[in-house]
Amino acid sequence: MITLQKAGVRVEDNFMKRVQNIKYIAGLNRKNYSFSNQAPLLNLKNINNEVVSILYPGKETTANTPKIWDFRPIINININNNTITMKDLTFGDIWYSIADFINQFNIQDKHKISILLARIFYKVAFYMSHTNNNLLVFDRSLLTQEEIQLFNYPINTLDINGNPIVISLDSFITYNDLLCLNEDCKYFYIKNLKEQRNLTNILQFNNYNDLKSNISWEPSSGRINTFLTHINYIMHLAGYVPIHTILETASRGQGIFPIQNNQNLINLLNQPL
Repeated sequence: MITLQKAGVRVEDNFMKRVQNIKYIAGLNRKNYSFSNQAPLLNLKNINNEVVSILYPGKETTANTPKIWDFRPIINININNNTITMKDLTFGDIWYSIADFINQFNIQDKHKISILLARIFYKVAFYMSHTNNNLLVFDRSLLTQEEIQLFNYPINTLDINGNPIVISLDSFITYNDLLCLNEDCKYFYIKNLKEQRNLTNILQFNNYNDLKSNISWEPSSGRINTFLTHINYIMHLAGYVPIHTILETASRGQGIFPIQNNQNLINLLNQPL
């Protein structure tokens, strides 16, 4: 059963997990590296013939207000000794892949698959399914057996030339997990910069009380709102959220439309399947 999770600074477990991963990215060696001279790929996960990595420094390190911890996740797939790179997915690309994944099932199974996928995204959003190895990385073995069964099916996406490719659901979710970690890094950096706080505070403090007293925190922006937007789209596909509700929320949210994170959502996620 999934319980309602919150992301505020007073929720110590979630707060410390998100801080840990921001600190990991902030602590990467950037000496002599730039967007035009990037560091070697940092491989984080191998899934059969797929390698999930991060590439840094990212393009937003060159923006008018540089986000110096910006990076991007990369998926490389080895097929017959040829390396194919997945494109940098937009939200539209991600929603296409989600819809295509669900639509591969017959009409009797689509509802169940949608709810299981939404459960997984909720757990990933709040770091409920991650292995701790300096960096918290998504680990499907920590899901329920029913959820793990979804990983028997691949998901369609695009390569850097816009051609369709097939990857594992594991790689796809890990990619989204890292994409949202980058959102956390950027929102944290911008907020503390604007408030003229010392950005090295996140590196020098390890204690929960010290951290929450010395850094500014974005509880929902970035990671949480992005995953709740994906869940909202899945719930639309499952028939729970009408399109006009999504469009109205998107018009007020600069393109995102997070579902309300409340007990009603938890009841939907926990329904018998």
